Amino acid sequence: MNFPWTKRLLTAMFALGIAGLVGCATTGSDSAAPTRASSAQAAPNDGLVHATLLYPTGYRDTSVLAVERAVPAEVTLGQPFSYTINVANISKNNLSDVVVSDRCAATFKLASSAPEPAGKEGGILRWNLGNIAPGQTKSIKVSGAASEIGSLSSCVGVTYNETACIDIKVTQPKLALVASAPAQVLKCEPIPVRYIVTNGGTGAAKNVVLDNILPEGLETDKGLRSVAYKVESLPAGTSQTFDVVLRATKTGKFESKPEATAAGELKAASAYATTVVEPVLAIKKTGPAKIFIGHKIAYQIEVTNTGDGEARQTMVNDVVPAGTKVLAATEGAVATPEKVTWNLGTLKPKESKKVVLELQPSVQGEVENTATASAACATAVSASVKTAVQGIPALLLEVVDNPDPVEVNGEVVYTIEVTNQGSATATNVKISGIFEDTMQYVSSTGPTAGTLDAKTLTFKPLPTLAPKAKAVWNVRVKAIKAGDVRFKTVMIADQLQRTVEETEATNFYE
Repeated sequence: MNFPWTKRLLTAMFALGIAGLVGCATTGSDSAAPTRASSAQAAPNDGLVHATLLYPTGYRDTSVLAVERAVPAEVTLGQPFSYTINVANISKNNLSDVVVSDRCAATFKLASSAPEPAGKEGGILRWNLGNIAPGQTKSIKVSGAASEIGSLSSCVGVTYNETACIDIKVTQPKLALVASAPAQVLKCEPIPVRYIVTNGGTGAAKNVVLDNILPEGLETDKGLRSVAYKVESLPAGTSQTFDVVLRATKTGKFESKPEATAAGELKAASAYATTVVEPVLAIKKTGPAKIFIGHKIAYQIEVTNTGDGEARQTMVNDVVPAGTKVLAATEGAVATPEKVTWNLGTLKPKESKKVVLELQPSVQGEVENTATASAACATAVSASVKTAVQGIPALLLEVVDNPDPVEVNGEVVYTIEVTNQGSATATNVKISGIFEDTMQYVSSTGPTAGTLDAKTLTFKPLPTLAPKAKAVWNVRVKAIKAGDVRFKTVMIADQLQRTVEETEATNFYE
């Protein structure tokens, strides 16, 4: 801020004679001379006469400038002497462009001056003292000699500019921006981004704005594609931190270049990059399509991470089907009657791990076994295998006569028993009895009816015979001739590729 200059002109005249000091008239360029322009007194201790002029009022408490001249009371012709001019700023304002001039008598021969005069024209010496701060004094020492007897006179004039000054601090704020984000995250994880705006300059940065346009595939937790913050004032040497959480809508490498601006065309830029990856699980399960009851079912489960991110906390859960129990499982499995669980830990991209499960079925039918793999930030996947559990029929044919021996014209009953000793139901069990000539068919009973054709008795097929079940047919025969006779029974079923034959010997006598 500038203030008008106020110009003052002060002229002081001092007359120096051999016998005493005579004061010259004072003139001003824009004001009258002070009413008490000067005072002079001898100083007995130093032999000098001191004269002081207070300008502009003549009073110290209302003046701004004090000019003091100290001269010898008398000098000797031709002998060197010195006098001083002290210019003091007794105000509270700065005085600038202070110029002191001294119009010397023609009989004064100048020898030296400190400082050197800026000019000498027509017997007038001129010194440029420049600025004089409040309370500061600048001195001029002049040395010379008198060339004639009589008196020496000189006139001292001072000009200056009085200024009221205020210091205005000039500053230069400087912005710096640092943005940071994780180098890699999983797609489901939040992405913390930190922005640090720093003012490393010397003044406050005004209207600081942080702006970050996000690349496609990144957005804020509110679904926005940009980040913006504003600070009214950022003092010098301080920083402002902004934290934001982003999320990814797809995988890939994302690069962003945020920028900070402030008033005065201040700018700062930064950059960060983060790669978003994702684990992708694949599961493969293999097992037999068919087994016979009583045998174990062995399943192999393979889990693969086909993605580009780590599959952390990978778990496999296998539900135990009804009608089966767990016989064995790969080491590390946690088994209950309802399920078996494996913790596979972390699967790196393209890494696979296998586990094995063995089940024991207790009933026939179809067993469907399902395994599910899951991991952090991965979609769970499942795989199933169906196994047909089949039984094996095992038919036992037995024939017993009662009584034995049998008297001719007597009767004997042949009991035919078929037992299914296997684990599967037998179907279409067909029984036939063959008589010899010494026998005569009388009657038969059983689960199916029999038909006699010549010497062969054929029963209708028994549709089913369950495991551990028994079917009994009785055939009554009359002994018509003595001899060692044979009753032959033949059995066939869907599950038998060949007939089963059983012969019972009976002794007919008379």
